Amino acid sequence: LTSQWRNRALLALKEDFPIDIIDDHSIKLTPLSTALQMFFKEITIHFSSTFNAVDKVVFREKTDDLITLEFENVVNNQTIPEKTFQIP
Repeated sequence: LTSQWRNRALLALKEDFPIDIIDDHSIKLTPLSTALQMFFKEITIHFSSTFNAVDKVVFREKTDDLITLEFENVVNNQTIPEKTFQIP
């Protein structure tokens, strides 16, 4: 079931972004939609060495400025209490 979900998500992603493989753990997405092109030239996603998490996402803006999100101490599949999603 998980691989089916990943395959569908990847196909949907390809509709909006050509996917270029940069290296063994990184891909580059180039937006096709005019709305996204107004803001971003490309988005680079760096995966962990075990491919179970994203280490870093770099957004290259139209002006060549960069927005970098780095993830540390990632905990996968942690239980999240239901009340977390309730509006107070």
